[in-house]
Amino acid sequence: MRLIECLLIQITKMKDPPIGGLKRKASAVEGNGRSLSKASKRAAFEDITNAADNERINNKTTIKNQMKKGLTSIRSNFANKKIPVKKKAVPVISSHVVRPNIRKLDRALPKPKITSNSPKFIDSEREEILGENVLSSQTSSQDESKSFGGIALSDSENEPDRSHNKWIEETEKKWPVPPEGVIDFDLENINDPNQCSIYAAEIFDYYRSRESQFAVADYMKTGSHPEINESMRSILVDWLVEVQESFELNHETLYTSVKIFDLYLSLEKSPVKKDELQLIGATACLIACKVDERLPPPLDDFVYVCDDAYSREQIIVMERRIIQTVNYDVGYPLSYRFLRRFGRVCKVTMPVLTLARYILEMSLMKYEFNICGTSESKLAAAALILAFKIHGILGWVDTLKYYSGYSPVKDLKEIVMKLYKVISEPHLGNLKTIKDKYSHIVFHEVALVPIPERIVVDED
Repeated sequence: MRLIECLLIQITKMKDPPIGGLKRKASAVEGNGRSLSKASKRAAFEDITNAADNERINNKTTIKNQMKKGLTSIRSNFANKKIPVKKKAVPVISSHVVRPNIRKLDRALPKPKITSNSPKFIDSEREEILGENVLSSQTSSQDESKSFGGIALSDSENEPDRSHNKWIEETEKKWPVPPEGVIDFDLENINDPNQCSIYAAEIFDYYRSRESQFAVADYMKTGSHPEINESMRSILVDWLVEVQESFELNHETLYTSVKIFDLYLSLEKSPVKKDELQLIGATACLIACKVDERLPPPLDDFVYVCDDAYSREQIIVMERRIIQTVNYDVGYPLSYRFLRRFGRVCKVTMPVLTLARYILEMSLMKYEFNICGTSESKLAAAALILAFKIHGILGWVDTLKYYSGYSPVKDLKEIVMKLYKVISEPHLGNLKTIKDKYSHIVFHEVALVPIPERIVVDED
């Protein structure tokens, strides 16, 4: 008995919870995932952001120099700091799959009573054997039907191909015939579904018809935003190019961002302050990512690239304002899309097309090319013509005139000469992001191609 009592006492002690057990460490993260320590705000654009302190504003330094410092801090901080990426938990599938025991189930289930009117049931093994025999007999009968007496019979599987070929023949009869010397690019690629050859011409005609709908008014000349000037806009576009590189965004996203930015400033009636400039640019890029990117960056990434100058709530509020101001329509006809189309139909090489892309991207920084009076399709055709002239390529006039609808001399000469002046003149201060980008070997170092001292735009 005494031994039993001792054992019971030991068991009772084992059941008691340990005294002074380990406590869970206090988390430094709140329930919503944010850090308890308040993030220090750093002005990306110095005194034109809302994060500038009073001392910095009172200093008599120029806005241009302060913007340069802001851009430099963004480059260094973004290069050294990694944006945290939340990894989704992947469900682990067990390699051992538990399968039901068919024999036990068969024994447990009551067997049906078979009568003369009941259907005959076959066990699974006989059913599999019977199925194989039926399939083999069907296959042999199909093989026999394909060839009878050495004569090949029609196969039903080939019927869709024949109907498709017949449809192509009928489409070719209605196809517009290009002038002599112009290669019909769409007809050559009619069997390639990725080219959308049937609808390509109509798609770009539709884009061209919408260009006037999204014309940007000269908001700087009207004086609706007195604190904003062309130099500030150029600095912001240079920063957007850097964001596009850092996030590895599509080039269409960059062009859409600049278009949204200009349209918003041209339609916004209340004056925009200079400390809102970067907020509008970052929000325009966020909206463009939702339109053109398959996987748009999260909102926190845009807060980060602005050096915490703006909060999440400020970007969300600005996003609503921009979307309402542009009337919820962001399907813009972009010059970059026209350039890709013109490059395809002219069958240009990648270095020539990349040079035209460099010229077109340089035009984004110039205010005069992004306001009313210059259409996106004309700008794209002019950039490609200038690339042809720099490389000394001939034989493109008729093809480009047919697919773009513009004459190189009558419609595009003035724009070509303006673009030539842009790439010939020295860059503004430290705004060399586009030039550095296209000086890389990935972009065929097109920014380093020597520019001729003189070009002539003619019909040759």
